Amino acid sequence: MRRRYLIFFVLIIGVCSGCSGVGRRVKTEEVPQEEMVVEVPSKKLPVGEKLLYKIRWLGMTVGEGTLWIKEIVTVNGQEAYHVIAEARSNKILNPIYKIEDRVETFIDVKGLYALKFIKDQREGRYRAHEVVEFDHEKGIGYYKSLTNGSEKEFKITRFTQDTLSCLYYFRTLKLEIGKPVFVNVSSDEKNWEVRVDILEGARVAIRGLGEYEAVMIEPVTEMQGVIIRKGRMIAWVSSDEHRYPLTVQTEAPIMGKVIACLDSIEKIDDTSQE
Repeated sequence: MRRRYLIFFVLIIGVCSGCSGVGRRVKTEEVPQEEMVVEVPSKKLPVGEKLLYKIRWLGMTVGEGTLWIKEIVTVNGQEAYHVIAEARSNKILNPIYKIEDRVETFIDVKGLYALKFIKDQREGRYRAHEVVEFDHEKGIGYYKSLTNGSEKEFKITRFTQDTLSCLYYFRTLKLEIGKPVFVNVSSDEKNWEVRVDILEGARVAIRGLGEYEAVMIEPVTEMQGVIIRKGRMIAWVSSDEHRYPLTVQTEAPIMGKVIACLDSIEKIDDTSQE
């Protein structure tokens, strides 16, 4: 699975290692497993929620990212959450490698699976702009490049996720320390089974946001029975009903350690879900 774009989050599925590398903004305190409370999450996504992240590399803040549940729209006759993720480099990184990534997903409100995926990726000289639509009844995905006009059809696993929707689907799952969960993901016209290991619990304090009881998670991607690892991703996710991705840490062979830390949470009351 390509992790070139939005490597700071996802999905795909956001995840990270002990916060010892996260910096002074974050502190963790061990919580005995028997005292950990992992709440049952809501099956409804909170429309209006916007999570803002600061991204650090080599000890410097080099960019920012957002995860935003913008609205509910209609896609091919089905109600869908419209979710947007963006990652942007700042003036420190721009002269070396400018990043302007925007990914959108449309998630079926009832079934919480991907209906449509849009990626607009600008990284250095690389450009990609594409749309994928999922027909779950036929088990077919339809890919179109908005850059060169090429089109493809490919088989999908029914009720599959894309590389952004999988994060939000994961946030609705019941979690238990020591028991992995599995998510089917479609990426690059291929089908992947992603195992997410639920490793341990702790109390995570983020300066400016407060304390959260959280679980450490790590995704392992499997394709046709072969485990694929390109660097390591680990994350702390709050164990309350919100399942906020608090910190995400990746370690890749070339880039080294990249860390995204939740900086602020914006919420808009949504009466349409009542």
